[in-house]
Amino acid sequence: MQAVIGIIFGFTSGGTVIIGQYFGADKKKCVRDVIGTMIILFGLFSLIITVVLFFIANPFIEFLRTPKEAVNFTLQYVVTCSFGILFLVAYNVLAAILRGLGDSKTPMKFIILACCINIVCDFILIGFFKMGPMGAAIATIFAQFCAVLFCFFHIKKHGGLCDFTFKDTVFSKMEAWNIFKIGAPMAVAIVLIDISFLIMTGIINSMGLIASASLGVAERLLWFSYIIPESLSAAVAAMTAQNVGASQHQRAKKCFLVGFLISLAFELVLYIFIFFKGELLTAIFTTDPDVIKCSADYMRSFGIECVIGSFIFNINSFFIGYGHTTFPVVHSIMATFLVRIPMSYYLSKLPNATMFEVGFAAPLASLLSVIMCIFYYKTGKWRINKLFNK
Repeated sequence: MQAVIGIIFGFTSGGTVIIGQYFGADKKKCVRDVIGTMIILFGLFSLIITVVLFFIANPFIEFLRTPKEAVNFTLQYVVTCSFGILFLVAYNVLAAILRGLGDSKTPMKFIILACCINIVCDFILIGFFKMGPMGAAIATIFAQFCAVLFCFFHIKKHGGLCDFTFKDTVFSKMEAWNIFKIGAPMAVAIVLIDISFLIMTGIINSMGLIASASLGVAERLLWFSYIIPESLSAAVAAMTAQNVGASQHQRAKKCFLVGFLISLAFELVLYIFIFFKGELLTAIFTTDPDVIKCSADYMRSFGIECVIGSFIFNINSFFIGYGHTTFPVVHSIMATFLVRIPMSYYLSKLPNATMFEVGFAAPLASLLSVIMCIFYYKTGKWRINKLFNK
């Protein structure tokens, strides 16, 4: 599911960058063309993803060496979630459009409301009706549906889409190509990285049920730790694109610097807490003492990657704001498949290996990305605006 979300986020972020550059350059007709193209393009895309996910769910679950006790529950969750892809895509498209136009507050408000609805539904469907993973999936779909409704009625009431109307919902081949050109490399990078995480999940699952359960707990907490840098990096991409469109390059650099420093401060505080009191966090999700300790140990080593990632997230978004999406893909793929996966496998096979040792594969891979990003920045190639070719 994270891989699917990554595909959607990658392509819709391409739309955010293009809208941001057009909006910064005051090209409102082009903005409307992009919005109309996104609605048609991603409507078809959501249907394709739904069908594909429905048919590949079972083979992927087998590929991941999922413990047999969890196979049926995992299949129920993934298949049920596949029916909510349309709402997931619709929300991300609306949020991407609003961010491209400089409105990041509205998507944030509505996703907070959707999260609250999701939590309440989880308590009802899982806690009261005992529906298990299927209840969690239904709660997620309903929350996504609510987020789409909130966004739709907000836009209908307040406008703010450069005078866009449904009459403007026409397909532009040129803008579809721009969306694909900017969004595809981002989507490919995210998917490949998520596939690598699936491979790593398979590696860790082979270490036993405790390790598998510990990974599940740790990933929930690590996902939370990525919220701030991911959110700020999305803002950096949109604001960089707007400033590039307006030829305000110094302000674009300041956007990156501020996003990076805020992300770094958050990640440092969180990592210090994880390092000294990690068990307090992992105990939120399980009562098994072995899983609590194992997942906390994994986070102590893997968590270094979160600190390093605060730079990578934001520098990638800075490059993407200029329309340079190929380089972030290249360094992400190299770091993942040349370092992260091989090191994860190697460390898992060491005598008496624990999750603590395996966790170091991630920060080692991120160090390679940092070195490559600094080198690319020094070359100055990112200064060329890939969208407007200037």
